[in-house]
Amino acid sequence: MSYSCPTLPYRTALVHDWMPVIGGAERVLAEMIACCPQADVFTVFDFLNATDRSELLGNARVIASGLNKLPKVQHYYRNLLLAATRAVERFDVSKYDLVLSSSTALAKGVITHSNQHHIAYMHSTTRYAWV
Repeated sequence: MSYSCPTLPYRTALVHDWMPVIGGAERVLAEMIACCPQADVFTVFDFLNATDRSELLGNARVIASGLNKLPKVQHYYRNLLLAATRAVERFDVSKYDLVLSSSTALAKGVITHSNQHHIAYMHSTTRYAWV
């Protein structure tokens, strides 16, 4: 898109459910990074290859949960919703002034404190969880 995004002067954390491929939610995340280029990105699962990650996230630092290290987790990560919810709650975002979550399922559950602002961008619901 050809518009400018004002950069935000806050210590910012971006919390995103997971990054299995580049889809619509990941493009929204890329726009959030454009507004907050110094932000750290927290995600439960990061399966992007180096080229896609660089294209999407630029130089943003990505902090993936410990679940991301499970063997062959990219094949069964959708079955780990309960554990993934707990993983989001364990992210330490206490040093940030602003927490932006990009969520279809989990990221909005990040634990913040009263001295922090948390803005949740909600995508459409996780349809497979309701089937």
